[in-house]
Order: sequence, then structure tokens, then C-alpha cells
Amino acid sequence: MAAGWALILRESRESSPPALILPLFFGVWAIYLADRLSDAKKEGRLSDLPLRHQFARQNTDLLTALLALNAGLAIYFTLAARSWELALAVAPIAVATVFYFILFRVLKRKHRLPPRLPWKESLIAFCYASGVSLSAVGPEWITLTGTGAAMLVGLVLVNCLLISHAESKHDQAADPEAFFAHGTHRAAPWIYGLLAIITIPALTTTASKGTLFSPAALLSVAALLGVFHGFRNRPQWVQAASDTAMLAPWAVLACRYVTQQG
Repeated sequence: MAAGWALILRESRESSPPALILPLFFGVWAIYLADRLSDAKKEGRLSDLPLRHQFARQNTDLLTALLALNAGLAIYFTLAARSWELALAVAPIAVATVFYFILFRVLKRKHRLPPRLPWKESLIAFCYASGVSLSAVGPEWITLTGTGAAMLVGLVLVNCLLISHAESKHDQAADPEAFFAHGTHRAAPWIYGLLAIITIPALTTTASKGTLFSPAALLSVAALLGVFHGFRNRPQWVQAASDTAMLAPWAVLACRYVTQQG
């Protein structure tokens, strides 16, 4: 998923360094696996956990081995780039990621932050979009990615909020920092509002520049909206469906390949 967005974002630049796809691929998997292993340690009966948490608890040894492998490969390919500028660019993303795990996974106190905003989901979106941007355009990712990175933050935030909404009952005890864990927020205004904010610049950019990023963003917007409406009675499948909606870049790249071949 992350590699697809990195390729699409890189396509929107007229000139950019080779994409750092391998460090991104293995790094994202390492972070994801660490998050799943944290979920596996949560209290509660196995049958009461969401499907993805059940799998993590049943396969802890396998996920631990995969975590070590992916983390090692991410570090190796990052060091293989032999770029001090790259190391400095990675630093703020690494710090934000560590901060996320300390604040939302290590510390156990409830209601540390005011529940008015989706703090946890926003930090995830920032770390994810920043890593994608870095892998796409190199050390100057902060100044080069602009609107594309901002739209990606919004898409990932919607992805996280859909999952939080679907798992809200479970999160009341297991993950109280999740935005919808306490039933104080309505999902529709947040989902519709964020998708509308993403759609406006995506349509504008598509009309003016003709890049691949905007069609991918619009396709993800439509797919995420479909998940919100189509899986209300199947919350156990929302995470898989929402993540699938974020695979839009690969569909756009595939369409371009078919068009070019034709």
C-alpha cells in the first residue's frame, strides 16, 4: 500500500531521485507488525477480539520473527543508501513513530489527551504520509511533496477513523485513545468532511496538471466512502476493506500500463 503511494507521488515530480521503495516497504511492515504484537497483548478473551487481533495473538512467534526480519532489512537498505541527508530526513519521522508507541502503546493511563480531536489517528497519518513522501522524493520531502502529501494524510486519517468506528465497542476497554471509543463523536461529519476536503484539491490538481496522484486519491475517496456505507453491518471486515481502498495507486498504475501497451 505504502509503496504504491510512493510511486504515484514520485510520478508527480518532473525530476526526483530514485524512490527508496525497499526501506519504506520493510519499514512500514515492521511498524505494522509491532502494532499488531501490541494488540495481541491486550486483555480479553480471544473470541471477543477483532479478527486481526485474534490472528496476532494466535501467531505471536511468527509475527515476532517477521518483525525482526523486516526491521533488519529496513535498517540495512536505509544504511545502504549511504546518505547523511537521508538519515537526517528520517530522524523526525522516526521520532514521531517512537512517540506514538510510547504515548499510545507503552503508557497505559486512560484519557491522556482531550478527546475532541483524533490525536492517535492523526499521528499515524502523519508518520505514514511522511514516510511515503520521503521514499518518493528523498531528503527534501518536506518542501517537495506539498498538496499530495497533505491529501495522503487525509486519506490515511479517514482509513484509521473507519477502523476506529468499526471497532468502537471493543476499544472502550482495549484502546481508549481511539477516537470513537467512547461514543462522544458521530462518524459521518468526520468521514464526509475529510473526504470533501481531499476531493477539492484532487479535482483541481487533476484538471491543471494531469498527474497520476489525483486520480488515485479520487479513487481512494470513492472506495473509502463505499466502505463507510457498505460495511456498517460487517464491522469485522472494515479494516481489510478500508486498507484495500488504499490500494488505488496500483489500479491507476495498472491502467496506465495497459494504456501504454495498447
